[in-house]
Amino acid sequence: MLAAPAYLEELARWKDVRALVKIEARREIGAKVETETRYAITSLAPNAGEILRAARLHWGIENGFHRCLDVAFREDASAIRLRHAKANFALLRRFALNLFRLDKRSKKSLPKKRKAAAWNPSHVVDLLNLQPLKEI
Repeated sequence: MLAAPAYLEELARWKDVRALVKIEARREIGAKVETETRYAITSLAPNAGEILRAARLHWGIENGFHRCLDVAFREDASAIRLRHAKANFALLRRFALNLFRLDKRSKKSLPKKRKAAAWNPSHVVDLLNLQPLKEI
């Protein structure tokens, strides 16, 4: 009889764990087939349909938001580490991402909108709907 893997003993330390899940994903694009295996722990009841729905919701967020931050802002490659700067810049990136997404005047991609804002400061003023200061 095989001994249980060490990580199973560690699961006892997690509160409310009810299932250890293995998800095998398969993606077909034309003749190319990609497979990926993911593992997760969950507090959900061991119900395959419910767990798969939760996993898909999670990956929908990952692909729709976090991937955008990495593609448009190269967040994963950021070397910012000083004190609270990492959290502050993460907040600024999310603010900018939402601002660019709300801008319906242009159908440009997020990286192109970001570049346009970097090259043209008046574009940022327009995005933020700022009014110039009046001289006294």
